[in-house]
Amino acid sequence: MKQVIFITCSIVSIAVAIYINFPNAFTGSPPTLLNRFTSICFTAFWFIFIYLLRNNRKSMFYAFSLSIGLIVTACMLLMYALIEPEERGFSGLLPYILTNIFFVPLYGLRFTNSPVPLDVWMLFLGITGLCSSTVFLRRINKINGIRMGKKNMKQVILIACSIVSIAVAIYINFPNALMGSQATLLNRFTSICFTGFWFIFIYLLRNNRKSMFYAFSLSIGLIVTACMLLVYALAQPTISGIISLIPYALATFFSVPFYGLLFTNSFVSLDVWMLFLGIAGLCSSAVFLRRSNKASKPGNFFHTSL
Repeated sequence: MKQVIFITCSIVSIAVAIYINFPNAFTGSPPTLLNRFTSICFTAFWFIFIYLLRNNRKSMFYAFSLSIGLIVTACMLLMYALIEPEERGFSGLLPYILTNIFFVPLYGLRFTNSPVPLDVWMLFLGITGLCSSTVFLRRINKINGIRMGKKNMKQVILIACSIVSIAVAIYINFPNALMGSQATLLNRFTSICFTGFWFIFIYLLRNNRKSMFYAFSLSIGLIVTACMLLVYALAQPTISGIISLIPYALATFFSVPFYGLLFTNSFVSLDVWMLFLGIAGLCSSAVFLRRSNKASKPGNFFHTSL
């Protein structure tokens, strides 16, 4: 009963904080005393929520998920503020719903004319909530006899981050990719970080068979997409690009996150770069997958207990 009441109260608190803070946040006006009071109470409530429900697994996973959302929103806001400040805000590329849920309730904590300190404060609160909920989750799992060691927790966090990274990269790069415009500094920064993250992901989870099979599958998808794009670019240049006869979803999922790596006017260079990254990811994950299978049980290359 306590869990249901607190989760209901948490949803109500988000709605109330958005309702009170939205007008000032939307216009960028200085927070009023009511905004500050609302945001302070909202922040305090969430840490009280985590503490009182620290022994409830579902509640801690709920807090864990919201903390990841807060961290992602804060990072995206910081990117816009530092790289393309004119694109920042409710009219920019930042997802409108994501901003409303995570940014507006904390708007009263803005004490300067620059939004950057608030973004940093949001990032700090998100990391604090993430660490707290993770610690309590591990404690609950240990008490209940659920094996959720450091390796499994790392796997869950990194796979969740990989899905978020794909969504964020697509959302930031999609407008320019759709129009075929020149990649901006933000697009380049996003694509470079996205590429770096995926190779870090493969390296950190190199001993986990499920994660390597996941990376192996995505690498195949990237190679297939790059080859199809190259065929269209070389055979029928007039229909080459992000929007072509290639399945829309496939092109969006695999090519848009890398759009910032387009340094020329020709899409062929991007297609070749994608093909190279796909082959590199495929070889890396295949090597680690084979090594993992050999260490556990020798046999078929794809003998993987998924």
